[in-house]
Amino acid sequence: MTLKEKVTAALEDVRPALEAHGGNVTLIDVTDDGIVQVKLEGATVAIWGLTFKARTDDLRDSPAIEVASRLLAAGASVTAYDPTVEPGDESKAVPDGVRVVGDPLQASTDAAVLAVMTEWDQFRWVDLHRVAKVMTGDAVIDGRNLLNPTEVRAAGLSYDGIGRS
Repeated sequence: MTLKEKVTAALEDVRPALEAHGGNVTLIDVTDDGIVQVKLEGATVAIWGLTFKARTDDLRDSPAIEVASRLLAAGASVTAYDPTVEPGDESKAVPDGVRVVGDPLQASTDAAVLAVMTEWDQFRWVDLHRVAKVMTGDAVIDGRNLLNPTEVRAAGLSYDGIGRS
């Protein structure tokens, strides 16, 4: 199976969930070097953590900033929480269009997808049952393998830990 066929199959897996919550995903291109371009319409993504690592306020070279920029470029709405970024103070290199809020639960409200991008310890203790109630979707992508997959699933959410088998 080619990379483009694999990506197409993966998008078909997530399409029903996005459509059920007012979103849509369209494959634009898969380049020879493996770069995938998609268009997201109507999807809201929550990001927990904007700094490049916990216990710092440094946003330089943060993967979360790059992910947020790419999500916005693809047509998604992005709501984010980071303990070091105050709501309304997007002067710290937060991309235009990212709505910064005051707590993780507020960031998760109406999100189809939650992406954990920084390993802030406080994210471990967020009530995942409350998160599940305020989200419109159920997808959790844990880019730091911070959350306990069993606890995430017990809250009624799906879990994908980057690099976990």
